[in-house]
Amino acid sequence: MNDSFNHIIHPKEDDKTFITSYWTERAEDFRRLREKELQSPKLILWRDELLQHIGQNESLRILDIGCGAGFFSIILSQLGHTVTGIDITPNMIEESKLLAYSVNSNVEFIVMDAEKLDFDTNYFDVVVARNVTWNLPHPDEAYKEWLRVLKPGGILLNYDAEHAKNHHHLPQSVHHAHEHIKPDLLDKC
Repeated sequence: MNDSFNHIIHPKEDDKTFITSYWTERAEDFRRLREKELQSPKLILWRDELLQHIGQNESLRILDIGCGAGFFSIILSQLGHTVTGIDITPNMIEESKLLAYSVNSNVEFIVMDAEKLDFDTNYFDVVVARNVTWNLPHPDEAYKEWLRVLKPGGILLNYDAEHAKNHHHLPQSVHHAHEHIKPDLLDKC
């Protein structure tokens, strides 16, 4: 087995190039999935879940970590909050901008590493993440950063799962997020 193949299957712990290359390949399809999700019953379920924790009485400054195609960012913006979505993958940020524009949502999207945030300390009222922690080489460093930028008394909401490990055998109706992925990209996942 050559070294490049071994590197693809088993990236180094701190290899963010590997993570970025995977999500670059998935970005457009991922936006399409989130576009469908914004028009599905999941929208109401996620909106209700978020409202249960942050309410809707005041406009909050919210950071969406690893925003992907902007699903949470869009929901939170449409609820009247000031939202910044970050993702390490430039293509994903472009897709999030397209999706937000298509639904007339006002979100600031920035390319940024979730483990090295470029924000002031105590800046956000809420930090939210969906399905990002499993991608991070150093989740302990990420959590330190997320808590650093969170205001005292702020809320950290992290919704996560290991979507790649042992899930590829599930029926597509159960695990539809991977239904259009080429086998080599699925292996990379």
